[in-house]
Amino acid sequence: MKQLSPQESKAIDILERDPLRNINLINFIKGYPIKSIDFAGDSLLVRGCSYANWVYISSCDVNEFTQLTERLTHEDNQFAIIEEWMLPGILQKRDVVWNLSCTKYWLPAEVKLPETINSIRSLSPNEAHYIYNNYTYSKYVCPEYIAERIENGIGLGIYDGSKLVAWIITHDDGCMGFINVLPEYRRMGYGIDLANALANKIRERGEMVFIHVEDSNMKSLLLARKMGFLEYKEVHWIKTESKNR
Repeated sequence: MKQLSPQESKAIDILERDPLRNINLINFIKGYPIKSIDFAGDSLLVRGCSYANWVYISSCDVNEFTQLTERLTHEDNQFAIIEEWMLPGILQKRDVVWNLSCTKYWLPAEVKLPETINSIRSLSPNEAHYIYNNYTYSKYVCPEYIAERIENGIGLGIYDGSKLVAWIITHDDGCMGFINVLPEYRRMGYGIDLANALANKIRERGEMVFIHVEDSNMKSLLLARKMGFLEYKEVHWIKTESKNR
């Protein structure tokens, strides 16, 4: 973990008052370069970079949120973990290029996870392009990001000989993601084995286990419920462009 600046430490202190709401941003600040942090009471706007320049906003107060959105610039065009009520304020002067909407789920610490059945190995950054080419949400990421997450996060895979047939990786905000099993290897318990193995590794680090699932992704939704995840709320990743461009 990087050395936090005084401003980053102040932000973490505020965010940790509500860890479930803010775990994404807490992890992001701890792991990536932060360009700026704007405060408005107990609300904050954070600009940072992983594979893209992201804007995070944490707020429970409409007035404080409005103060922060007034400080947005034309360069602020990719937003992460935006809550539903925040959308009108952000999109008032912006058009949507794309919007990925998911429900956030979290796994209570008291939920016990079973031992894995299949042999699971750590992924290699060299497998990033292969994973990218077999990833449903490839339009939202890039191979370089996948390689970075394998190297600096947690990446696990199941192999048939030397062939990678199933995998799971943590995202830049610490959530479980990238899960995929090649079609011919499905219904063999690989997905839940990988999810349980990754959740246990996250717990070993003393961190919260959470995921984001599109409502249309029934396979991941059923997997999450089977494991004992609880629903939190809907969140959005948005790429925008200024309306006056």
